[in-house]
Amino acid sequence: QLLQVVSSSLPCQYTLNSMTSNNSNNKTRKSVPKVLSTGQLIYITPQDEKTLKSVYEYMAGYNKRINVTMTIEQKKKELMRLTDDMPSAAKILLHQKNGQQQNSEGGNKNNISDSADLLRTEAELHVDQYFKTKEEVQRLEERHTILQTKAETITFKDIDSVMRERGTIMPKRQIDHMIWEVDERLDEVIDFDEFQLTYYRNINDTSGNEPSMFFRLMEFMIFDAANKGYIIEDDCMEILYGRYGGGNLEKELKLLFGQKLRAEGGDGTLSLEAYLQSCTARTGRRALVT
Repeated sequence: QLLQVVSSSLPCQYTLNSMTSNNSNNKTRKSVPKVLSTGQLIYITPQDEKTLKSVYEYMAGYNKRINVTMTIEQKKKELMRLTDDMPSAAKILLHQKNGQQQNSEGGNKNNISDSADLLRTEAELHVDQYFKTKEEVQRLEERHTILQTKAETITFKDIDSVMRERGTIMPKRQIDHMIWEVDERLDEVIDFDEFQLTYYRNINDTSGNEPSMFFRLMEFMIFDAANKGYIIEDDCMEILYGRYGGGNLEKELKLLFGQKLRAEGGDGTLSLEAYLQSCTARTGRRALVT
């Protein structure tokens, strides 16, 4: 769905054009006033708020989640190696123990003294290590689930990790400046109300003077709803149609994708770095990536 924020005092630069007469769709696109905890009044549709919430929840706490994810992947590789290298005797022992309760076994196996280790067979030690690693994976997956549901703010590390995962490394001073643009509370993090407010301000900016460094990252994440790490023409068409109308759609796609357009012989994709550079070329502002 296309995002639409309508100002009561400024003409909306990116107002959504009506693309359907369906009553249910019109209801979800009806802007309603919302007073943020920062004190500002914005107008936003229920569907817009849902979309922004989805992007915010993906970015908030991202650094912790990606670190846990990487550790899980490492442990799973270790588990696979233990399985592949398992001696025949250990495989028989593993088969026998698989039906037992892991929680009751974990304490006994994982606290074996060095002297007791010497008395155990190679097969037993191999199986013990297998179960220990498997339990570590389970605990990490539980932590990852908690991090997905826990409400957090967007931190410096979250922004840095989101950009690095998309192949873009930004100097610390620039990420600090991105947060400063949005940080109404001056607590060096971004909460959901500040997230909505910066979107609202940029969407309604007619002067071109609204700080937009963080907004450009946010906008890329909105386009990339599937979190692929890159955007394609199809990701952008509906939003650009709503902003500029059907008559300007081809022009705006050309400005955004340039020679990467499929019609120009390109692959029709943009990385985050290429997207930010394209935005800079369009607005004339200083590039985010140096």
